Amino acid sequence: MKTTVWAELGGSVGDLGTYIPIVLALCLVNGLDLGTTLVFTAIYNAATGLLFGIPMPVQPMKSIAAVAIAESTPLSIPLIMAAGLSTAAVLFLLGAAGLMSFLYRFIPVPVVRGVQLSQGLSFAFSAIKYIRYEQDFAAAKSGDPRPWLGLDGLLLALCVLLFVILVTGSGGDDEDRDRQRRIPA
Repeated sequence: MKTTVWAELGGSVGDLGTYIPIVLALCLVNGLDLGTTLVFTAIYNAATGLLFGIPMPVQPMKSIAAVAIAESTPLSIPLIMAAGLSTAAVLFLLGAAGLMSFLYRFIPVPVVRGVQLSQGLSFAFSAIKYIRYEQDFAAAKSGDPRPWLGLDGLLLALCVLLFVILVTGSGGDDEDRDRQRRIPA
């Protein structure tokens, strides 16, 4: 039982790693109130955790946020709220009717992966736009192109990205070493 509690707590912290940056982006780009959003999200997740034994996953919210942030004209708060409420209603109806597992059998995994890829690319292209141009989030405007040199320049950002990619690697070396240790010579 203790392992399950620690695993759930670890999973909730892992979700914060994706949830917090998305909420911050929504607050900057779309004008959401950060305090209200975090307080009601915490209350909602605690309530669903107590009622159902598991917190609500943030995947549906990521889809809404991807569209809200990536649109050329950011979505208004009422549109984001309408998207959240309609998504919640559809998921509630599918769950209450027991159709989730039925649909799961008929939607192929490549379709799900394709939707995930499109969301990721949408976030990436939005990030490139925000990195490439200086941003004035208070006025909701992009400014002049960001300089290539300097501490906030694009050249330093590209060098850091290259460093992270090179240092992180694919992880295959550790797995190969572990496999060789287990196989007797």
